[in-house]
Amino acid sequence: MRRGIEKDLKKGLKKGLKEGLQKGMQKGIKEGLQKGLREGLIKAKQEDIIKVLEAKFGKLNKTINSKIKKINDLNKLEALLLEAVKSESLEEFKAKL
Repeated sequence: MRRGIEKDLKKGLKKGLKEGLQKGMQKGIKEGLQKGLREGLIKAKQEDIIKVLEAKFGKLNKTINSKIKKINDLNKLEALLLEAVKSESLEEFKAKL
C-alpha cells in the first residue's frame, strides 16, 4: 500500500510540475510579447516624430534626435507627434520637448 501511495505522489508531483511549467512558459511568452509590442510602438512613435520634423524643417541635430529617443511614455510621444505637426518652427517644437 505504501508503494502505491508513493507512486501516486510521484505521479501527482510530476503532473503538477509539468502543468506549472506550461503555465509559467505561457505567462512568460505573453508578457514578453506585450513588452515587445510596447517597445515597438514607442520606437515607431519616436521615428514618426523625427520624420515629421525632418519633413517640415530639414535634417535634425543629434540633440533633438537624442531627446526624442529617450522618451518612453506613449502618451507623451502621442502629444509630441501632434506638436510636431502643429509647430510652425523647430524652436516652437523644442519649447514643448
